[in-house]
Amino acid sequence: MKRLASPAAFAMLLAACATAPKPGAARADVQRAAGRAEVPSPARPGERAPRFTVRGLDGREVGLAIGRVNLVFFWATWSEPDKKAIPRLQEIFERHGPAGLAMLGLSVDDEPGLVAEFVRTCGGRFPVAWDEERRIATLYDARCEPTYFVIDRRGVVRFEHCGYGDADAEQIDAEISALLREPP
Repeated sequence: MKRLASPAAFAMLLAACATAPKPGAARADVQRAAGRAEVPSPARPGERAPRFTVRGLDGREVGLAIGRVNLVFFWATWSEPDKKAIPRLQEIFERHGPAGLAMLGLSVDDEPGLVAEFVRTCGGRFPVAWDEERRIATLYDARCEPTYFVIDRRGVVRFEHCGYGDADAEQIDAEISALLREPP
């Protein structure tokens, strides 16, 4: 068996991890330094989802749809899992949209040029916007591409998913179905 590191090096690595800042801490420090009095907490299950508005690719202002179940997800044209996810998300949107699902895909690409074509090629017809400079992804503390936030009618994040695999669409669909059955 090959040794990868000495016990002392391993101990130093553990100490560094223990003292590393928590996710979102750097963002909070920057916002405090900028003079903002209140720093929004990251979007985590059980927490209120941060509100935002952004111009969609169709030119309309989009954001959270208050009073509806929301699926907000962050994705990128270079993400292979997103090529599989977008058609499945379109199916979910078509099935649950009439019952009260609002969906918004936020591209975290560096440039918006390929976003509309990518979504169209993958079969997505749900609202999409470009998250310029990852402003909203930072607000939500999205930790990977894709990241999904399922938000209830009261605006509370109920579920978060980081990454996409074959079972994720079924799980997200079941979560949305359950939230749509809850009384408004």
